Amino acid sequence: MAVLGLDLLSRRPARETATVRALDAERADCALAAVVRRLETVLTQCLAAMATWLDLPPAPAGRAQVHQDFALAAGTAEELDLLLQARLAGDLARADFLAELRRRGVLTAPVGASAAA
Repeated sequence: MAVLGLDLLSRRPARETATVRALDAERADCALAAVVRRLETVLTQCLAAMATWLDLPPAPAGRAQVHQDFALAAGTAEELDLLLQARLAGDLARADFLAELRRRGVLTAPVGASAAA
């Protein structure tokens, strides 16, 4: 499951368009960052709507902030992709694959016996 979530954390490849440069300037370097920014916007709008419902001006309602320090380094995502490809090709044992994921901080705890099957 953790490996599937890596797709959201992998950085987008550099492109030459002005739109992508603008997105990069806004720290849109991975899909999860874009999702978090949209979530912040929606939560802030919800706070403003609740303030309006309570007959308060929207400004004192505040602004939602969600933690965004989660992007992987570009090399890390590529390394994990190579590990996954090696595992899927049968070139890397499951135990070694899981050990490498733990070493890189993708998995924080050893996989239990129930998940070993």
